[in-house]
Amino acid sequence: MMMSCRAASRLLSEQQERPLRLGEQLALRLHLSLCGNCLQFARQLTGLQLSLRQLSQQQLDDAGPELSGDARARIAQALQQYKRR
Repeated sequence: MMMSCRAASRLLSEQQERPLRLGEQLALRLHLSLCGNCLQFARQLTGLQLSLRQLSQQQLDDAGPELSGDARARIAQALQQYKRR
């Protein structure tokens, strides 16, 4: 018996969080080969995941891994004052 679309969409979502077991993978592949709607959903999930990764990376890049010189000086000054206490 073929997997339902509901079960396929559940597995498509779950594979974002965990590796699917072999039986789940095979059943999902069979379903996707026969169901254009679920195949489209799978493509949309993949696109969403890729977009989120790119957005996360862009935010990390924009934030920059280093502090400005002024920020470093303020932190150093605060640490010195803390040590004097």
